[in-house]
Amino acid sequence: MRVIEAAVEARKVQILQQDTWESSAKTYSFPVDSHLTQLTVQVTNYKTQDPIKVNIRNPEGKLMTKDDRLRQLMKTVPTVFVASIDQPMPGREDDSLQWHSVRVSGVSEVDFVPGFATTQLPHNVGSSRQPIEGEYVGTEVHTCISLHTMLVTGRDGQGYNFQRYSKVALIARKARPVVVSCPAKIEVARGATAAITCLVDSEIPFKVNWYQSGHQLTGFPGEHQTYR
Repeated sequence: MRVIEAAVEARKVQILQQDTWESSAKTYSFPVDSHLTQLTVQVTNYKTQDPIKVNIRNPEGKLMTKDDRLRQLMKTVPTVFVASIDQPMPGREDDSLQWHSVRVSGVSEVDFVPGFATTQLPHNVGSSRQPIEGEYVGTEVHTCISLHTMLVTGRDGQGYNFQRYSKVALIARKARPVVVSCPAKIEVARGATAAITCLVDSEIPFKVNWYQSGHQLTGFPGEHQTYR
């Protein structure tokens, strides 16, 4: 049983993660792609003294019941709603609820693994599982916010909308300290020349400046280059 449980857990994917503090009822829509074999809807009411009411409609707009393979898994706690749907119909389903935290997960062989790097890498090889703390410069400057989730959307091979959230919240980490390696001492005879090699190991982009006797040297190759 533990082997089966571990296998199912490995195929568990996150489809919707939302929180709201609105007092009025709200409807959430989420896509069901053709790779999903099971759905689990979990809703928690923040108003712990009030029972929660959740309605789930299939892509055809029909209110789902136990005749549609809907099983309510937790009935003893009125402020928590947990339901499972086997072999859900592909398309877009709706949840109607209020003042709540809603999580929709599923069982599927299609998921994604976040990977972060300062340069594009094939197949996440050598990437970091956490984003590096700092400001990311693109068309706009964005500060990396800690404790957030990543959302991937698209279409599956049959044309159904596809949506996956990262399984855990992503926490930004500080970049590893920059390591600079160069000779501690170089002796050059008067009138002679020498080549000085400096190796820099850094996770983030950097520039190289050379100094001699406290004065910055200019005119060397790559003076204004940003290394990544």
